[in-house]
Amino acid sequence: MNAPFLPNPDLPSGDSGMLQPPRANSTPALDSASPIARNFSPDMTLPSVPKLRPSGPLAGVPVAIVGAGPVGSWTAALFGHAGAAVRLYDDGILNTGFVNAGWGFAYHSSDPAAGPLAAQGIELYRRLAGTVLPRGVVTEEWSTVQRARNAEPLPAGLAGLPGYRLLELEELYRDMIEGVIVKSVVVPGQLLLPALADLHQQYGVRRIHQHVPDPAALTDAAFVVNSTGLASAWLFEDTEFSPSMGTVVRLQKPEGFTGVHAWDNGTNTAPYAISQEATGQVVVGGTTTPVSVAQARRWVEAGSQPDEETGERVLEQIKSYLPELSEAEFVRTDTGIRPERRRILLARHHGDTTVFHATGFGGFGVTVAPAVALRLVEAAIAAVAT
Repeated sequence: MNAPFLPNPDLPSGDSGMLQPPRANSTPALDSASPIARNFSPDMTLPSVPKLRPSGPLAGVPVAIVGAGPVGSWTAALFGHAGAAVRLYDDGILNTGFVNAGWGFAYHSSDPAAGPLAAQGIELYRRLAGTVLPRGVVTEEWSTVQRARNAEPLPAGLAGLPGYRLLELEELYRDMIEGVIVKSVVVPGQLLLPALADLHQQYGVRRIHQHVPDPAALTDAAFVVNSTGLASAWLFEDTEFSPSMGTVVRLQKPEGFTGVHAWDNGTNTAPYAISQEATGQVVVGGTTTPVSVAQARRWVEAGSQPDEETGERVLEQIKSYLPELSEAEFVRTDTGIRPERRRILLARHHGDTTVFHATGFGGFGVTVAPAVALRLVEAAIAAVAT
């Protein structure tokens, strides 16, 4: 389906065609007047969540969501919370929601719209941790981020993150020239997606295992959300995608190992290690291999097999940075495709204001997902109210 994403004057949030995230220099705090942000709060523990919300702002409104990765699953939960009658379609082909390393870091994208969305996503995760989301799905960790001379500068906005401080020269790894330490969240996809599936049951979301070749053809829904990630590249002939393949290795977490450690060495093999308290694992990664959309699609359709050879290189590299992981027990290797796009796409479909696109979040979909879902639901509420 060939469909451009052009300005749409009917958008409640403006005339740019985009469902606008906050400006890069604006506060990442959630709008306390938002009906969704106000009601979807820590005092709403799972046992008290009603199975149906007949009085919600979208009560009974039929909504179809295509793609049950982090963005689609969060969107289904928030639409369900607003009272909508939600159908969530997924064909089970893409696996990146489970492969992700789970590091919630607010400013690791070149797209200026991503940082504030990620900051809002992290705030939502902190707000919902241990209440709406079961205990352990979200944990907070200290994150150390360093860069080499030939790497991109550290992004703006870090100084506003909790716990921020610059690293001293003697704290830097041998070939790094600057670094920071901040507080971040860790949200493993393998725990998040089942937790959201439990919320779907609470809200009566219908999950349908089915391939949808044209999301816009679901005309019996008042709103359709395309959250198919990489599949948008061929479903909508979206030429803005520039996917990359990444491989992570999971190890049993050694006793006493904590935190997130990342080094940008200016190459496609920048190493990191992420402690996941809830899974008892350390996720080691850092590979970025650009691939064409055609290559990515063939790999997905062939079953998304792990790249064991790259996994071995990842392990060898991390041992030089973190020798304490040298003897850690191997769990498995995972390989996934990052659905990267030149700019994130959070917009209405041109010519069809009932279809929302929420794709192109690359390797940070888990981080931005709750904030993206919030904006989609509020756009639908605004549309219903007019």
